[in-house]
Amino acid sequence: MPPAPYLYTATGPLSNNVSLYATTVPLTEGKQVAFVGLPNIERMHIFAAAIS
Repeated sequence: MPPAPYLYTATGPLSNNVSLYATTVPLTEGKQVAFVGLPNIERMHIFAAAIS
């Protein structure tokens, strides 16, 4: 997705470029997920993750 030109905050729009990313990772059939490692990046916000 291309960056959006702004985002909405509690006090109104903020003029910053905002990006949204999504990805999928194939899992080996019959195995269980033991853990999910996430990056330690202060400015990154992860709002949702799912394993199905």
